[in-house]
Amino acid sequence: MKTTINWMKSHPIASFFVLTLAMMYIIGFPVVYLMGKVGTSTNQPLLNLFVAYVGELAVYSPVLVGMFVTRQTYPDKSPTSTRNRRLAFWIVWLIGLFVYALDLKLGPSGKLLGWILLLIISIPVAFLPAFVVSSVFSRVTSLREYLSTLIHPRGKAIWYFVSLLTFPVTMFLGMAITQLMTGKSMFSDIHVPPGFFLAALATFLRVVFYTGGINEEGGWRGFAQRRLQTNYSPLVANLLLGAFIILWHIPNDTVHPPGGHKLLSDDPPRSLPLHRDSLWVGL
Repeated sequence: MKTTINWMKSHPIASFFVLTLAMMYIIGFPVVYLMGKVGTSTNQPLLNLFVAYVGELAVYSPVLVGMFVTRQTYPDKSPTSTRNRRLAFWIVWLIGLFVYALDLKLGPSGKLLGWILLLIISIPVAFLPAFVVSSVFSRVTSLREYLSTLIHPRGKAIWYFVSLLTFPVTMFLGMAITQLMTGKSMFSDIHVPPGFFLAALATFLRVVFYTGGINEEGGWRGFAQRRLQTNYSPLVANLLLGAFIILWHIPNDTVHPPGGHKLLSDDPPRSLPLHRDSLWVGL
């Protein structure tokens, strides 16, 4: 064990990539297999739940591994208030609970299940973001420093605003250009279906909490990119990071191949985590 820890201290980035890929593949591919077996079965609700929960754990591998490597390689501790950690944990847990339940409510399962049952189902999953964010107040000094940007973002606020708008603005411009190139007016045949904005908000919050925000960026950017850029240029560091992110996404893309979505169609936008609402239809 000591030899392993020493190797991790000497190769923190390599340790992070190896363990993150291992965790995703060891957990992710069995989930893909079980999804194929379970499908939309109505007589295996417990298996449906198990597959969904394990899938969420797999997509949290980047930040969890980042925390593990940080804690093992720099274990120094310093006194800190446990009150702040408990308070942060339960606040984030409650928000995460509502976000997950809302996402399910807007999917196929929401037509079959009531709010109370959806909230009960969401209880274990909400512990993941709560555990990560509350670790900002951990006694481990290196862990506090690693996760500090979750509550104290660095840089100017304007760039966060730009990053939030870039994706929707790009999609809207692409849609408008397509309309013009086909000889239609820019806003013809475009309508906002009922519930679109609520579904968009739920999707955004789900991405932040479960499918690309805290879970992925907490590891890719918070741990790996920061260290890669101490040895490489930003371009090289991001190309290396991008290659590993592609490898990490293979189990998810096995289930959900990358593809477009008809913007502003009759169906509101949905997020694409490792599991999907079809797993809940049988409940």
